[in-house]
Amino acid sequence: MPFRKFKQSDIIRNTLVTYPKINFFIYDAKVYYNNRPDQDGQFSKVYSSEVGSVNLYEYNIDKLSGSNDFIYPYLTKDSAGSSFKTVGSTTYSNEFTYGDVITGSYPMTASISREYMVNPSGKTNGVPNYRHFYSLKNRLDYLSMRSRHYLVSSSLGNKNTQTINLISIPSITYGSRINPGSVSLKWFLTGSLIG
Repeated sequence: MPFRKFKQSDIIRNTLVTYPKINFFIYDAKVYYNNRPDQDGQFSKVYSSEVGSVNLYEYNIDKLSGSNDFIYPYLTKDSAGSSFKTVGSTTYSNEFTYGDVITGSYPMTASISREYMVNPSGKTNGVPNYRHFYSLKNRLDYLSMRSRHYLVSSSLGNKNTQTINLISIPSITYGSRINPGSVSLKWFLTGSLIG
């Protein structure tokens, strides 16, 4: 690698990639995010969200609920056609006129969620009881290249009839992807640790 002397007009650009540690602790059907306790502020809860939730922008911290102090996102309908994702093109065209203000709301929060599926392939009137299971079936079979345990139906078991516990992690907590090998689940059952 050659050495080069930097001049006063040279610009150095540097990128730092970090992987912050996130911790969800679940106890007595309550989720705790990074061991953060439920904190009361002067007017409301400090974080304006549940204890186990991640507040995307952390706006409206300890604000008086229902007052004009809450900040919110807004756009004005103009020739640029800008709108929020939640406002469809038909709604945008028919319900708003030129100059109308389109508003959103904060806080935007998310938390991990659990879906407990008994007989995941079951249907009611032809509609799947657990649509998330149906959307994951092809991916599970694809991942069987890594381990036979992923197969939906094999000599190791049939996931169509097994009881499944699906934990969903919102992308607001990890960004673009979860690094392989960085997740660990620890279950505490009757005083013993199972990993």
